[in-house]
Amino acid sequence: MASTQMEPSKSPAMENSKLTRRQLIKGASALGLSAAILGPLLAACTRVEDTMIVTPLSTPPSLPTATLFSTPISPPSFASSPSPTPTIAPISKPNAASPLQSLPTTIPTPSPTATPPPTVTFNLTERQKIAHLLRRAGFGFTAAELNRAEGMGLAATIDELINFESVDNSDLDKHIAAAGLDFELPPEMRRWWYLRMAYTKRPLQEKMTLFWHGILTSGHKKVADIPKMSAQNELFKQKGMGSYQTLLEEIGRDPAMLIWLDSRSNNKKAPNENYARELMELFTLGPGNYTEEDVRESARAFTGWGLKRKEGNPKGVFYFRDFQHDYGSKTFLGETGDFDGDDVVRIILKQPQAARYITTRLWEFYAYEDPESEVIDKLSAVFVSSGYAIRDVMRALLTSPEFYSDRAYRTQIKSPITLVVQTAKALNLTVSTKRMSNLALRMGQILFDPPDVSGWPGGAAWVNSSSILQRVNMANFIAKSLTETLTRQELVDLLLDGVLDPAMEAALDYFESETRGSSRVGVSRGLTYLMLGGPGYQRG
Repeated sequence: MASTQMEPSKSPAMENSKLTRRQLIKGASALGLSAAILGPLLAACTRVEDTMIVTPLSTPPSLPTATLFSTPISPPSFASSPSPTPTIAPISKPNAASPLQSLPTTIPTPSPTATPPPTVTFNLTERQKIAHLLRRAGFGFTAAELNRAEGMGLAATIDELINFESVDNSDLDKHIAAAGLDFELPPEMRRWWYLRMAYTKRPLQEKMTLFWHGILTSGHKKVADIPKMSAQNELFKQKGMGSYQTLLEEIGRDPAMLIWLDSRSNNKKAPNENYARELMELFTLGPGNYTEEDVRESARAFTGWGLKRKEGNPKGVFYFRDFQHDYGSKTFLGETGDFDGDDVVRIILKQPQAARYITTRLWEFYAYEDPESEVIDKLSAVFVSSGYAIRDVMRALLTSPEFYSDRAYRTQIKSPITLVVQTAKALNLTVSTKRMSNLALRMGQILFDPPDVSGWPGGAAWVNSSSILQRVNMANFIAKSLTETLTRQELVDLLLDGVLDPAMEAALDYFESETRGSSRVGVSRGLTYLMLGGPGYQRG
């Protein structure tokens, strides 16, 4: 059955961002399946049209009605476009990953503050809305977590996500302790955070930490101090949902940030402008909303903020060097006075653009790019009236009708980290192995090491000629790692919200019809591979 097609783009960038059926076939050949299953699987791959699995859409796709829910929608289909056969080095067959016997299946219910249910005009079922919420406000779900949230209802689930301090998260420490991590090694720190993402009962706290890690960025390659990077991570966990003014005041004093943007060398004789510039350009206002004179005056306000060596901490802790601070008068964003760094933050946040900038960054991370002006107007008003409270903005965001609209639902290309953790949770796979934690790294995202001061660009930037092949390899690895036998219906519900596009449905129909009587585990692996490699799952 042919899927609805869109006109293919001819741009070189998009030509390098394709996952075609030829690549699916090559990946399937490396699964190590019996001939009775491999033959039909290869044929099924040909029935998945030569589609562009993950390429940017200029406009939201139309979503026709499917059949598995009472009011479901199908994911977007993509245009066919020929592509030369790539060479994929098959990954070696790993040891089967252990099922997560101890993955949390129940979450204690706190006494949440009341949230009115969003007015949703899109034709999603309650279960689909909740699945969408758990993907965007966290890192996906196990079958038990999705069922539990559906039983609670959308409004109560939002309350629990936002009021996470009331949720018992003590089991997380047990999982981390059992992993036997060596916290002196950067790769082990990445595994530590993956474990937190997968096992936490406070998913929005971890997702917000990842958001701030990509905005108020620091990287281990320059900081070269694991305790300082860990302390910054903890700062985001503890302050990330509170006042943005408080978070900005503290990140200016954060030792990792002081090293990352060279603020520790900022003194009145030679002000260093790095932090002052990024504070406005990347943290609060965006380009074009300040002058070079504002940068210079702001840098003067932060002079004297540095590090002092302390026993057991050779790179130091925050220390204000009074004799290095410029106490002279400064004119910044139209105000004049003897300003220090906290004054600069206060003046910045009084600018209307500050509210629009940070709420837009939040919306684009959690919902979709290029939001309507009306959406940002509403969130900005909440940001200002609440005293810059991120928690209040997130409540408004997650209860917004637009968050559940066709512009948001299954339109966001999953980041490598999100793709790995969501898949592991859905399929009950362990994420404590080095192999699993390295999957996102191979696809281009390294925790604690964003590429530069602007963090990860996200969106269509996640797909290129190298990373797309690694996405095939990830589907291959995951399918070979399965030890549980899941039915087609279970897989479609967990991975695709119960909805199939026509091409994928035809491929699965053919594969199942040709493998009747074959090994259940082999068939389950084949079904999993087809779904993980398809467009419906690569977006979420």
